[in-house]
Amino acid sequence: MALTGLIVLAQPVLAGRGSNEGADGSSGVRGTDSYRIYLNGKLLLQQYVGQPLKLESLALGPANGNDNLVVYYNHCGATGRSRSITVRDDNGNVLKEWKFRDAAVKNDMNVPAEDDGMTIPVKEILELQAKHSGMTLNYSARQLPAGRMLTKIG
Repeated sequence: MALTGLIVLAQPVLAGRGSNEGADGSSGVRGTDSYRIYLNGKLLLQQYVGQPLKLESLALGPANGNDNLVVYYNHCGATGRSRSITVRDDNGNVLKEWKFRDAAVKNDMNVPAEDDGMTIPVKEILELQAKHSGMTLNYSARQLPAGRMLTKIG
């Protein structure tokens, strides 16, 4: 799989479960937002907000044209509402936006009853990358209206 052009701000993935990590591996640090980005089911990035960032370059190229990125964002143990992922240029202008329905929940604690991943076709990112440089992948939700940059692209 050829990878070109995706720069990810990454925290090393925890190899085993720590004392704060749930049985499903979903939360390594309690009481903080976290997110994970997968490419075709392979974990590329796991980041806990507020922890030091490690810059890691991952490349997306034409060979990834049929692949999907899936983003999971966790708000202190809860799934966000009114979620969206955007690609922005260097000036912060939105180049593309994907909106996602609210995930069904099991109980009043907002624990997802279903897959709450946000799937983005890599082909759509590659199309933008052909026209723009210096792009970022961003997340926003009702709980985070100002949004958060997840990774740089390009």
